[in-house]
Amino acid sequence: MILLIPKGSLNDDRHIAMIKTIGWKLMYVTRMSYPGKVNPQLVDGLVKLHAWNMTQYDIILTLDADAMIVGSIEEPFEQMRTNSTIQMFAVDDAGIPSSYRKELRSYFNSGVLFFRPNTTHFTELVHLSANKSFYDLKYPQQNLLNKYFRDHWVPLPPIFNMLDHLNGKHHVWNNQTNNSRIIHFAGSRKPWNGI
Repeated sequence: MILLIPKGSLNDDRHIAMIKTIGWKLMYVTRMSYPGKVNPQLVDGLVKLHAWNMTQYDIILTLDADAMIVGSIEEPFEQMRTNSTIQMFAVDDAGIPSSYRKELRSYFNSGVLFFRPNTTHFTELVHLSANKSFYDLKYPQQNLLNKYFRDHWVPLPPIFNMLDHLNGKHHVWNNQTNNSRIIHFAGSRKPWNGI
């Protein structure tokens, strides 16, 4: 497991030692900036783009820091190993921004992505991330990835990215939670806040 960290953002030796003790490798990467003002909680979202440049791996799973693996995640890896035409798996996000409804037929949540690294994708994504007219900065990283990978991703069932805001949609949450593989606390309230 690899933790992508913007250079200069983690300087606490105790935290670094704890992360390494549990088996994580640290990869310090260059921080990239959005071409405009974004929510402070989303400011380092472009760090994820560096994963597309990690071509020493065949398939990568990226997780937002507020996502937890709670079951087997082997199935998407196995499907990608046996079907080379699948470039990316993601879970559909029903919260497609209204500005994209006419342009995109579907919209995924970028908190959990299974994909094949590709330096061309990395280079193009970095270039496009500087183009303010290419994507909306409300959910900048997610909107950038949705515009770039439009029609080039395969949907996974919600159990691979159970968004906590689905808790209010009981028909989805109740039918899927027992089989969940990844739970994603994507809302502003996190269960660990206040601990």
